[in-house]
Amino acid sequence: MYILCRKLNFEFTENKKDLLLRSGMIKIIDTKILMEEASKLKCKYPIALGKYPIALADCYTLALAKLFNCIALFAKEESEIKSIIEKKSLKIPVVFLEKL
Repeated sequence: MYILCRKLNFEFTENKKDLLLRSGMIKIIDTKILMEEASKLKCKYPIALGKYPIALADCYTLALAKLFNCIALFAKEESEIKSIIEKKSLKIPVVFLEKL
């Protein structure tokens, strides 16, 4: 929203957001629920599974996919996530755009 607001104006942005919400194309969830799920994922996959832990931003992407029962979409293959997928311990479907 912030990009639209910056480029155009707040009223236009609010109108577009409302249209998207009514269309069912997007949903807004409670940030507390999302934060808790991302925190669980961050805790569940520590450094022990790879050289580095999963980035918090990636945990949020995975958490959204889990909460909405959909695919987590990443632009590039993340080695930390790939490591967890290879160990078959991640139960969330993941797609890397660069692999398509």
